[in-house]
Parts: sequence; C-alpha cells; structure tokens
Amino acid sequence: AARRGATATSATRALREDEISGARAHADPAMLVLAVRAPLGLALTTPAAVDTAHSIKAEGFAVVPEARVPASIVADVRSAVSTRLEELLALADAAGADVLEQQYSFNEICHRKRLRWDMRLPEDTANGAWRELTASAVEQAMPVLRELCDEGHDPSVRMAGVVVSRPGAGPQSFHADGGPGLFNIFVPLVDVEPEADGTQYWPKSHLDPRAPDLALELKEGDAAMEEMVSPGCAAGGLICFDYTCVHRGRANGDRERPVAYIVVATSPDAVDKVNFPPTSVADAEPHVTETM
Repeated sequence: AARRGATATSATRALREDEISGARAHADPAMLVLAVRAPLGLALTTPAAVDTAHSIKAEGFAVVPEARVPASIVADVRSAVSTRLEELLALADAAGADVLEQQYSFNEICHRKRLRWDMRLPEDTANGAWRELTASAVEQAMPVLRELCDEGHDPSVRMAGVVVSRPGAGPQSFHADGGPGLFNIFVPLVDVEPEADGTQYWPKSHLDPRAPDLALELKEGDAAMEEMVSPGCAAGGLICFDYTCVHRGRANGDRERPVAYIVVATSPDAVDKVNFPPTSVADAEPHVTETM
C-alpha cells in the first residue's frame, strides 16, 4: 500500500481523472485506448531534454537519460502481461485462430509475426500498476516530448499497449509505425543489452521518405545494415522514437521479452489508424477469423 501511495502522486498529476479524453475500447470499458492529455504546467525544459530531443530529430530515436519507471511497478506489469497474453490467446483459439501460425488482428490483440504479439491492457491491470507505469513514463518523457511538439501544441497520448516476443521469435521485417506527428515511448519490462535482442533502428531513416520502401528490400550483408543501431536499455528505462523511423524487433533467443509502449501525438491531427480494428476477440466468429 505504501508503494502504491508513493507512486500515485506523480501518476495522478500525469493522468488526472478529469483529463481522460477519447473512447474506451469497444470490447472492454476498462481498456485504456486514447489515454489522456499531456499534463499541462509540468515538466519544464531542461538541457538534457533539449539534447535528447535534438538526437531524436537528427537520428530518429534516443534513450531518455536517467528516466526509470520504479522496478516494483515494472515487475507487477511484467507478470500481468504474461497472464493477459495467455487469456487473449485462449480467446483467439476459441474464435478459431491458429494462435501461432496465423496472422490475426482484434481490438485487444494482434499477431503479425510468429511468436510476436501486440496487445492492449485494461488500465486497472495489476491493481493499477499498468496505469502507474504509463503515467510515470509519460511524466518522465514530457520534457523531451514538449521539445518535439509543434508550436502551440501540447503532447497528447493516443494509445498504449505491450508488444511481446517469445523464445524462438525471428526478426521482424523493417518497417515504420506510421506517419509524422507521432512518437513512440518504449519501456522495456526486462533489461535489454546493446546490439542484442532489442529493437534495431535505422538512423536518419525518418528524414528520407524513401526509407520505408527501401527497408522492404534490406538483407543481411547490405551496406545499410552496418548503420543499424540496437540501443541497450534497462528494464523501466525509456526509448523515444519517431513513428516514421524505420526499425524492427530483433530475433529473440531464450526468453520472453515484453516491451510497453505509449504513442504520443506532437501535432493536433496526428492519429494512429492502423494497429487495432474494432472487432473484439471475445466476439469474433470463426468465419471472420478465417479471412484475416
């Protein structure tokens, strides 16, 4: 109880009840979908934030220095993620999906690559630890996000979730997450070593509109592969990157690797229209699943 109380102050400042905007998930009224407005009046600019924002503008990504979500919150969410994934896989199986071999996309969970899942969590997951994690990450990233914003616009959270890769997952294809005006905050829930099984970024790719198409042709041994960077990040640390920066999850060896993410808009009209459709896995009919 003491830990929850200690973290609730900052969480409440970042995610006040009266600032919740947008819809809840169609299938689950407790699902955090569009999250909240940025906390106004907090997170003044610092030299470190200016430097980090400069790195993101120049390279497309950066580790946010000294940012760390409390370890106890990270541990609670990490445990809950495994449980939630098993629940959703059971529902997908009941809906007729081949949960390992088939691609499928539901309102709560998507599977686009074998042994890799993207899912959303109810905001009260782990007795509120998920809410605390997203609040802590947003608050700590806010000075950087403000530096990335369009003039006269405040950062606003659009979506939050967790991507999970399980042992044996191969590397993703290189891709960009979407269009301009959005940034992703990654919060690894396990320690990630440099140039290991984390996320691999193509520096400066966000500055080249051809990069997403060029990325489709990239192969091991290509000269461009020498430019790729896979930053290390401790569990609970923050990596912020431009939605248009080309990247991929690297092959996963012998562990489950969950990464929380928060999508933040830095321009008023930016929105992610790609990731989660309205169909709930709990309501899906087999004939719907077969066409995915």
